Amino acid sequence: MEHLCRINWKEIENSKELEKAIVDWCDKDYSDINDVKRVDILTLISTHNLLNKSKLSYDKETGFNKIEITIDAKVLYGIKSKWNLTFNFPEFGEHCISLVVSRNYGEIRKEDFYNYIHDITIA
Repeated sequence: MEHLCRINWKEIENSKELEKAIVDWCDKDYSDINDVKRVDILTLISTHNLLNKSKLSYDKETGFNKIEITIDAKVLYGIKSKWNLTFNFPEFGEHCISLVVSRNYGEIRKEDFYNYIHDITIA
């Protein structure tokens, strides 16, 4: 029964947790991100309905096939953020060479910050 669970992207705090969540989700006793295969990432995209938030590309300079995914992340002090994941795969291989994770934060809006500091459900 593979992939019954979905990753809760908004509960992940940092890039190490994110990488571990992806490796654990693959459910194949992988030790790190370099064991993850291209088909695992494509299955992750399909299972989590991320097709419209994903992009496949080829980098001629490095010879890498890239899978880029943008996912909503945890709201921090009322500021919305997104995870940007880039999985790099060799042209003629199936295992992930690297995962580049970055997090982009949105603008600080006065209303969101006010709602955050006055939300009694957080405490």
